[in-house]
Amino acid sequence: MINFKTEMSIYDKFIDKKELTTKELLELGLNSHDLTKLVEDGKIRRVRRGFYDLEKCDGLFNYANILASKKYKKYDRFQQAINRCLEIDANNGRIHTRLFLDSLHKNNFEQAIESIRVLINGDNDCYTKDANLWLFLLSFMTELPDDLKDKVSGLKLEDVLTREDDLRYEDKLSQNRIRSNIMNYKFSQASDELGELNIKKKPIYILITEKLLSMVKYYDMRNQNNINSLLVDGKYEKVRDLLIRDRDLHGLSNSNKEILMILEDLISVINDKKIPEVENMPDSDYLYVEIKKHNYERALQLYRDFPIKNVSRSVKSVGLLLERINDEINKLKKDDSRSLSVGSDIFVSITNALQSGDVDKAFLLLDQYLERINKKQYKNYIANLIKLDVLNKDKGFVESMHELSCVGRDKELFDVALYIQDFYFNLINKNFLKAAVYLNLISMSKSLGGVEVEVSQMRRALIDEAFKNNIKESDLGLLGKEDIAKMEDTSDKEDDLLEEITLPEELDITYTLGDAIDDVANEVSLLMLEPMSDEEISFVTDTCQATDCVQSIVIEEEDGKKRVFLRYYDKDGPYVDISGTLRLANFKYKNKEYEEAIELYERVLSKIENPRSFIYGKLGIAYRNITRDNDYSRAIDYLTLATAASATEENVVDYTDLINKLKFRSNYNGVVLTKK
Repeated sequence: MINFKTEMSIYDKFIDKKELTTKELLELGLNSHDLTKLVEDGKIRRVRRGFYDLEKCDGLFNYANILASKKYKKYDRFQQAINRCLEIDANNGRIHTRLFLDSLHKNNFEQAIESIRVLINGDNDCYTKDANLWLFLLSFMTELPDDLKDKVSGLKLEDVLTREDDLRYEDKLSQNRIRSNIMNYKFSQASDELGELNIKKKPIYILITEKLLSMVKYYDMRNQNNINSLLVDGKYEKVRDLLIRDRDLHGLSNSNKEILMILEDLISVINDKKIPEVENMPDSDYLYVEIKKHNYERALQLYRDFPIKNVSRSVKSVGLLLERINDEINKLKKDDSRSLSVGSDIFVSITNALQSGDVDKAFLLLDQYLERINKKQYKNYIANLIKLDVLNKDKGFVESMHELSCVGRDKELFDVALYIQDFYFNLINKNFLKAAVYLNLISMSKSLGGVEVEVSQMRRALIDEAFKNNIKESDLGLLGKEDIAKMEDTSDKEDDLLEEITLPEELDITYTLGDAIDDVANEVSLLMLEPMSDEEISFVTDTCQATDCVQSIVIEEEDGKKRVFLRYYDKDGPYVDISGTLRLANFKYKNKEYEEAIELYERVLSKIENPRSFIYGKLGIAYRNITRDNDYSRAIDYLTLATAASATEENVVDYTDLINKLKFRSNYNGVVLTKK
C-alpha cells in the first residue's frame, strides 16, 4: 500500500516535469505493483512505455493546498503547483475558486477577473450562482472587460439566490437574505449578518463572500468619500458621470439615485439658468418622490424633518445638494425671501472656507453665524466636529456641516453613549487626538445634551496613555473647565425659557399590577412605576417573584423616594446569541437604524440578569430619537434605569437633566398602579 508521504512525493515531482519515467517513480520507493495500482486508481496515466503523466489534477491540487497550509507555508511552491494544475486543466472550477480567493487577498484583480470568467461559465448552477454574486461584488472594486460588464448589468436577484437543492448551505433563508441585501447595496448589513451565522469552519465559498464584502465596504466608503469631496468642490459634472457609469453597470443605492437626479437639475440651473419645472402632483411625505418631481423646496423641508441621528453619510450629501440647488434656484428668482435658514449666506461661506482649507476663516464665520441664530453656546461643539473631520481627512466636512445646519433647527444633537464608545475605541487604538475630541464632546453633554458624565477618569487615562507615546497634555486640545462653565451658563438661560412653555396634558397611564406584569411579559420589555411606599414596593416585588419572566428592580432616587421597574427577563426562554446580537445591535445603533437596534437590545436584555447601564442608555436615546408625539415615556423609563445602574459602574453617566426635560415635555413620571 502506498503511504501518504510517498504519494505526495510523486505529486511534488510532477510540479517540475510533465512526465516521469518508470525509473524516477521506482526511485521514490514504489514497485511495479504500486505503479499498476496508481494507474488503475486514475492518479497517474501511462502515456507510452516507461513514461507516465497526470491525466487529472485533483491529487496535485490537494497537494498544492497542503503546501500553502499554515504548517508548511511554502507559497512559492504552491504557486508552481497551481500553475502546473492549470496546464493540465485550464478550466477547473476548484482551482479557479482557490485562485480567486488568493487574488482577492493580493488585490490581484487581473487574476480575479480571469478566474471569475471561468467560474460564471461553469456547468453546475449552484456554483454559478455563487460566481454571479462574486462578480457583482467585484464590479464595485475594479474595471471589468466589456463582456463582464454586460453580464453584471443583466444580473437579477434570482441569478444569485441559493437553490433549494444546494446541499452546501444549511440555512438557505439566511443566505438568501444576505444575498438580497447585497443586491440592494446594503453591504454592511449583509457582512454583519454573514458574521452572525457563526460558521465555525468556514468553507472556501463562505470565505470568498466574506472577503469580498469586507473589500466592497472599504471601496464603497472610499467611493462615497470621493463623491462627497467632489460635490463639496462643486465638480458636479464629474460626479454625474461617475454615477451614470455606476448606474449602467450595477445600479445605484437610493441615496445615490437621489444625488444623480438633483445633480442633473443643478447642472442645468447653473449652466442653462433654467429652473426645473415641478410636476403638478399632490405633495408626498417621501424624499425620493419629491426629488423625482423636481420639487426641491418640499424635498428640503422633508430632509430637515428627518431624525437628525438617523441620517447616513450619503443622505447628508443629498441634504447639502438640496441646500445648494434651492440656493441656486432662489438666486435665479432674485427673491430675497429665500427658503434657506437664517444666516444661510454665512453658512455657505463657512463651507466654502473649509473646502478651500482656510479653517481659521471658517471659525471666524462660525462665530458670526452662531451669533446671528442666537446659538453661540454651540461654538465649541461645532469646532470640535470640524476638528474631527480634519482628523478623518474628510475634505467635505459633511458631518460637521450637517450638525451645524441642525443647530439652527433646534434638533436633538447629543448621543453621549456613542461618544463614550468612540472615545474608548480611539484610546485603545492610540488615536489620541481623536479620543481627545470625543472627550471634549462628552464634556459638553451636560450643557448641551442634558446628560452628566463623570469624565475625570477618562481624562486621566487619555493624558497618561498619550504621555507614554510622547504626546503632551497641551497637544491634545482638551477643553478647560472655564470653557465648559461658559456653555453651562448659556444652557441655564435656555432652561429658563421652558417655564414659558405651556405644559402638555398629563399622560393618563394607569394599570393594575396584573395588567402591568402582563404588559411587560407580552408587549414591552421595561415599565417604570411611580414612586411608592415600602409596603407597596414589597407587594410588587413579592408578586413578581411568583411570576416566571418578570423581574422587579428597586431604585432610590435623590429625594429619597423609591420606585420599582418591571423588566422582562426569561433565562429559560428561546436561545439568544448574546454577543452576536449585541454586536449587531451596536452596528444598527451606530448607523442610526434605531428601531432595529431597539428590537435587538431588548432581545439581549431578556437573557441578562444584571445588564450594564450602556444598554439601558442606548435604548433610552434610541426611543427618544424615534419619538414623534412627545410621549417620551419609553425613553424616560430606560434613561432613569440607566442612570441608576451607572452609579455602581466605573464610568458614571447621569441622564437626570435630559430625563427632566423629557418629563417636562410629556408630563410623565411612571405608571400609576390602581387596585381595580
